[in-house]
Amino acid sequence: MGTRRTDPGLFRRCGCTEVVRDAAGEPVLTARGKPKRRELGAGCPRLAADSKHGTWGFQIDVAPVPGSGKERQRIRRTGFPTKTAAKAARVAIEGKGSTAANRRVPNDRLTVGEWLDRWIAGRKVRRATRVSYQGHIDNYLKPHLGEVKLRDLGSHQISAMFTALDERNAEIRKSLELHPRGRRGQWISAEQRKAGVTRERRRVIGPASMQRIRATLRKALNDAIKQGLYSSINPATLVELESGKSPRPKLWTAESEAHWRKTGEVPVSTMVWRPEQCGKFLDTADGDRLYNLFELASRSGMRRGELCGLRWSDVDLEAKRLTVTVQLTVVGGVVEEGPTKSEAGERSVPLDDGLVAMLKAHRTQQRKDRLAWGEAWVDSGRVFVLEDGSQLNPDSVSERFRAITRAADLPPVRLHAMRSGAATMALAAGVPMKTVSEMLGHANEKITSNVYTAVGDELKREAMVAIGGLIPRRTGTEPR
Repeated sequence: MGTRRTDPGLFRRCGCTEVVRDAAGEPVLTARGKPKRRELGAGCPRLAADSKHGTWGFQIDVAPVPGSGKERQRIRRTGFPTKTAAKAARVAIEGKGSTAANRRVPNDRLTVGEWLDRWIAGRKVRRATRVSYQGHIDNYLKPHLGEVKLRDLGSHQISAMFTALDERNAEIRKSLELHPRGRRGQWISAEQRKAGVTRERRRVIGPASMQRIRATLRKALNDAIKQGLYSSINPATLVELESGKSPRPKLWTAESEAHWRKTGEVPVSTMVWRPEQCGKFLDTADGDRLYNLFELASRSGMRRGELCGLRWSDVDLEAKRLTVTVQLTVVGGVVEEGPTKSEAGERSVPLDDGLVAMLKAHRTQQRKDRLAWGEAWVDSGRVFVLEDGSQLNPDSVSERFRAITRAADLPPVRLHAMRSGAATMALAAGVPMKTVSEMLGHANEKITSNVYTAVGDELKREAMVAIGGLIPRRTGTEPR
């Protein structure tokens, strides 16, 4: 036992056990009636008699866990076959800094789930981003990786998680084929409901969502590496996933619309109306309380949240322009005001005479509504509001958009397609790419070009066909 006297940081112990006895020397029995045993460890008599018995270990003071409020913490490392090996491992940690505060070492006991909880608690991000992170952690990362020790996490375990999510997707798709009623909750009978059976969520996790889940884990592991809690290469970067890029916008042509009416199949989720289809929608929406919002969306390319968040203080009708500075988003069912999607999203949008006249009439009607409501009027300061002046819920605007689309008997598109339509029609009309990019609030022209050029070309092609049909030709003459 001289080791402890000469070097208190080193120790030798074993895993030998002994029977626990009471004061009378009788064995203490367990619940199963067997003698209770305890580990002798450093008190084993064989340690003094046999120098090769047991294993070596050491203890050392290192930097505390971030956020613990401590100046230092003491850790132990065991399982070394020799005293020399234990010393070498301790020297390696001592080499990280002359004081405990400078010695950052991975926490052997910390699990991935514990680290994710600690990480998200310390993140300073937008509430919407926090909700997204928390959803990824609670629904995917912790259930699949939460019990894994952080130091042991490898790319193979992360890949296994995404494989399991893919397999679950296959089950959900099969379930949807058998019971297509509702995409988010599996159909249950009245008897099952009375018996306490609840709806099973049936949401397929798409490639883009997979990429976002991995991005959350990658960020959490990068921060763990910075804090010295994880010493390996970030394994999330080594996992290959399907591209999460959204499909490029595609026009509803006469052929694709006919196919949709026959089969119900939508080619891609980013379909865009042709100009005449957009006009039919606006004609159907005429008279609706949200008509002016939809009209501005079709001409300006503003995002849904930007339209709902637009304030009268950001509109200058004399100068014929408005400024996009904020947006409304729905986070956890609550409408919140926040900054635009990016710095480029803060922009000035010019207004033509038609839009200026529309907004003037809209402001006049809003003032009449304010007088009619009296003290019950909610002065939200927004351009587009509910009947009592309170701000809109963006999700409700999308629901109204879908209802009008059905009433107009048009093929389905998302409300965001109004933005896509404004961009593509501007490009087809010959508006320079840079101007369209600035109108949309894109960071650069490349984004606009990559997303909308193909649809713009299609519109130009239709225009060329229309022009060709207007040129008189001799009967039977065909272009060569």
